[in-house]
Amino acid sequence: MPKLISVYKNILLKAFDPEVISRLGLKALDFKAGQRIEMPVLPIKHLHFLESGMASMTTIFADGREVEVGMFGYESVYRR
Repeated sequence: MPKLISVYKNILLKAFDPEVISRLGLKALDFKAGQRIEMPVLPIKHLHFLESGMASMTTIFADGREVEVGMFGYESVYRR
């Protein structure tokens, strides 16, 4: 049986079998620069598989200062 060629750029999505992909119910979203896609302490409702670009993870200190603690892109998944 020939191997199917993935249409996805995300490394994790490329590794999934077509049956898994069909169960995920994927839909495309566009994010704007600076848009927040997650808020702390809220339950996880969605996973985001980036296909292009980069996103950063930040944390907020007790005094309100915010600092970047990580970055991710098409090689991973982000929970929301």
